[in-house]
Amino acid sequence: MAGALAIGAAAALLAACGGSQPPIGAPDATPQSQKMTLPEASTSSKVYVADNAHAVIEFDASGRELAKATMKAIPLDVVVDSHGHVYVLGAAGSSWRVWELTSDLQHRIATYETPNIALTMTIDANNNLYVSDSDYQSGYEHVIEYSYGSTKIAKTFLVGWAPGGPPTLAGISVSGNNLFTILYPGGRPDDFLKQCRLAGSSCKSIAGLLDDSCGFTMTTGSIGEKAFGTGVALLKIIPGRGYKDIGVIKLPAGYYIGWAAYGLCNLHGRGKFFWTTMANSTTGDAVAVEFNATTGKMVKTIGSGYLERPVAAYQTP
Repeated sequence: MAGALAIGAAAALLAACGGSQPPIGAPDATPQSQKMTLPEASTSSKVYVADNAHAVIEFDASGRELAKATMKAIPLDVVVDSHGHVYVLGAAGSSWRVWELTSDLQHRIATYETPNIALTMTIDANNNLYVSDSDYQSGYEHVIEYSYGSTKIAKTFLVGWAPGGPPTLAGISVSGNNLFTILYPGGRPDDFLKQCRLAGSSCKSIAGLLDDSCGFTMTTGSIGEKAFGTGVALLKIIPGRGYKDIGVIKLPAGYYIGWAAYGLCNLHGRGKFFWTTMANSTTGDAVAVEFNATTGKMVKTIGSGYLERPVAAYQTP
């Protein structure tokens, strides 16, 4: 089940870190850039991929690697603001942090401390950052907001709580004056689509979903359209009208959305398109993938031969 996967993911990440690790940009991190040796990209859009194998990689739109930064922390998610700054969420020892980096991945701008376990994040049109925050002990699940330019927590949204185990969020998305997320509570059979008002901090359930939600993002392919991954399927849901199978996505044989080893599958939308990651459990081939949320068709893949365990991809504005 997705909740169990995410709980296991947190435990596996803690074990894998083996104690406190230097964050990206520390002296023994080894950023590597290939920008000087590659031709100019054919488009201004770039794609950043968080690779669970201790790296974040910058690609141009054609899939050519432009820059890479390795890190001892374990990357879990990545987003980019309108200024080109790259935010990498990662697990470092027994703590979770977000590092704000320059677009070439060579310099750290700021570090955002998170109170508890953090597995997913998003950024809005005003460059405010939203990060999941799971209190493993109490079971409370929050989304915390950082205003642009500040590393201090500006607001906390209480999304849910489940007595059967720590609840976990499957992605965060902001649209207009609302924040949306999917909550899959531990020990409970169903997932819930949650809506929070940005002007306040209250959240409510607006739709019940099947179990095993894994990732979530907002798109504008149609009004209210949402897309999220459930391992081998992509669905779309419309608030107030339940959910329905998107119907036309067919993944290559043996491929799964996200990285099965940790049960992670962050999705990030831009317009009617969204990016996620896939991995082949048999061959090990891993790629970042762009989908058309309206048609459900895969429109682009990048990173084959470069990626090991990709968990998130984000296209620049």
